[in-house]
Amino acid sequence: RKAEIVTVCAGSGIGKSTLVNEIAKELIEQGLSIANIKLEDQMQVAAQQLVAMDMNIPVARFRTHPPPKSDVQRSYDKLVANGRTFFYKHFAGINSDSLMTKLYYYARSKAVDFIILDHLSMVISSSKSRDERKDIDNLMTELAKLVVETGVGLIQIVHLKRAGGDKSYAHGGEVELTDLRGSAALEQLSWAVVGMERDQQ
Repeated sequence: RKAEIVTVCAGSGIGKSTLVNEIAKELIEQGLSIANIKLEDQMQVAAQQLVAMDMNIPVARFRTHPPPKSDVQRSYDKLVANGRTFFYKHFAGINSDSLMTKLYYYARSKAVDFIILDHLSMVISSSKSRDERKDIDNLMTELAKLVVETGVGLIQIVHLKRAGGDKSYAHGGEVELTDLRGSAALEQLSWAVVGMERDQQ
């Protein structure tokens, strides 16, 4: 829903970005506008992910063995070049202040319906502060204020703490709210938290 924060979390390589891309694709197909803030991918890669998904082709194969241009163009026009899908161009990490300026721009000037933030952890890692917990608290408070003030929906990806003891996310270990990295604000200020699990072995 709009005006809410949905947080998606899982271990590395479980499929967080793939799930969020599927949701973004569905929202675009419903006629809603999306701003993609993909901090680990350049714009063209983020666009290719949507097009490949629409064509039911793994993105790695799409990039190494592209399908016919006419087929690609159909998906591209529907999901990327539709005037309702925006991509953030960046060259490195982004700090919290710059991120919030960009998000307010999309929410107000472009009137986007949903923002996809992949991933919050990368914003925090760009901070010069050494207090990760406080940085997450502050950023989550700003994000909650953003969605309430503007009505935009935010779907964000966050990383988990490293699993310890007998728990292994790679072997399908159960994700709990206490596994969220750094701060209780992630669970307290999210309207919903989705934990993903699968056995990668």
